[in-house]
Amino acid sequence: MSYPIYPQNHDLAQSISQATHFHPYIAQILINRGIQTPDEALRFLRADFPSMMHSMDLEGMPRTIALLQELIAHDEPILIFGDSDCDGVLSSLILYETLEAVGGKVAIKLANRINLGYGLSDEVLEGIVESNAKCVILIDCGTNQHATMQTLAEHGIESIIIDHHIPMEGPPTSSAWVNPHCVESTQGRELCSVGLAFKIAQVLCSDRPDLLEEFLALAAIGTLADCSPLIGDSRIIVKQGLPKIELTRRSGLLRLMGSVNLKKVTPDTVLKKLVPRINAMGRLGDPTSIWQLLHETERSKQETWFDKVKEGHESLKQMAKRIAAQAIEQINRIHFKDHHVLVVGREGWHAGLMGPLASQLSSRYNRPTVAIALGEETGTGSARSLPHINLLGLIQKCESHLVKYGGHEQACGVTLKVDRFEAFQKELNEHAKVLSEEQKHSKNPSKPCDLECGIEDIKENWVQEMDVLKPWGQGNRPARILIRNVWIKKSSPRRGWVGNDFLTLPLKGTLPDSEETDRFDLAVNPQWEKSEIKLQLLELKLCEASAQPCQSEYSSCKP
Repeated sequence: MSYPIYPQNHDLAQSISQATHFHPYIAQILINRGIQTPDEALRFLRADFPSMMHSMDLEGMPRTIALLQELIAHDEPILIFGDSDCDGVLSSLILYETLEAVGGKVAIKLANRINLGYGLSDEVLEGIVESNAKCVILIDCGTNQHATMQTLAEHGIESIIIDHHIPMEGPPTSSAWVNPHCVESTQGRELCSVGLAFKIAQVLCSDRPDLLEEFLALAAIGTLADCSPLIGDSRIIVKQGLPKIELTRRSGLLRLMGSVNLKKVTPDTVLKKLVPRINAMGRLGDPTSIWQLLHETERSKQETWFDKVKEGHESLKQMAKRIAAQAIEQINRIHFKDHHVLVVGREGWHAGLMGPLASQLSSRYNRPTVAIALGEETGTGSARSLPHINLLGLIQKCESHLVKYGGHEQACGVTLKVDRFEAFQKELNEHAKVLSEEQKHSKNPSKPCDLECGIEDIKENWVQEMDVLKPWGQGNRPARILIRNVWIKKSSPRRGWVGNDFLTLPLKGTLPDSEETDRFDLAVNPQWEKSEIKLQLLELKLCEASAQPCQSEYSSCKP
């Protein structure tokens, strides 16, 4: 079966190439990412602050800013309530320091998902009602808590929601809100809560570039942690923010980076080394220690918070290993081909580890996964999907078994009655099977390639230019280039060579055993490493007998 290839728009690619002074191959890759004009291409490639949308253009932002300025002007107490994951912790930190910098009387309260569940719980709500707070800002939560907002209003307390979760029953009912998913316009939908907090900081602290640089570092970490699409303003935040992490003056962040030996800051190193430390305390319950570590400036107090974070992370690692082994044992006992979505659950599992567990299992088995920590009466869990599957939509079809659920297409949370676990598992897989059959008959299982060219056309000039497309990530996947009718020679299981009668290039990846006469069609990602081109193998198939060497509009070996 041949590889699908994105439709090639030679004229637009040439137009973008002329406007940007980049190779037509780069232009075609941009077109495949949804770029439609040279101006859009320039904005994507520049990925700088002038290319950002104006914060006040976000729906709800003018009302939110006006309310905050009014509260600050009247010295009214403001309480920030943030979620406990990396996005929630860092967005609440940015918002707290922003309001503090402009004279706000601000306090912080962070969620404890383990003891009180997701969002603003009734217990916390009762304490707020009895306090002197005049406004509560819910960040990274609150969109679907209409009754809670009503209670706050009845007690004369203003509420502001800064969130990016999908509304299940219409937009928020708070005094003001910013959530790009609650309006028809798609502007800003790539932003997670830390990105929205940064947009608020851009308005209120426009005369404090030093603060904005520090906030940008935090925003880049949170955006990567939440797997936000790296397009639009999210792309700019990450591209501009990664260097700011290395240059940070925030002593708590430096302490954390030193503890994980983070020297070279890349999306991968941030996700693998830094994010787990930031997430650890929230997964155990109370994220106060990591928030304080990142906010605190006094060295002695900082060390106290650091020790708590370190201890919590070590405890979490041991717990995660045990739970993962138990989950894998469960999966080994099922009839795997009948489970289009893996649903695992057990008593004694820590609810804070269900997100990482679902992600680990989804990656290992290439299946959407729901992991549930079962209690005496209810179970609380997290779900992680694959890029082409809307898992939230599938879960929504099973809502009769659930106490509550919510989140995004790729990552969501569920709570169910323990006695409905098996029924939920069965119905979810029935819906997933239907979706799987539809996709099997309507789509080629291979991911589309950006373009096809001959191996002779993979040249230094445009391969080096591909760096401008980084960082790769959700919504901006690595480029896939199709080369056909080539041989592969292995020098080790993951290193070798690919070539034809004209050229040979280094190849890395999981390489097949092959005969001298075997020819392959490859999807590769060309990379410039140590002053030479290397091809990262993404996918391969035995060459079709009728295949021509190459078919690119720009190819030097076009028949």
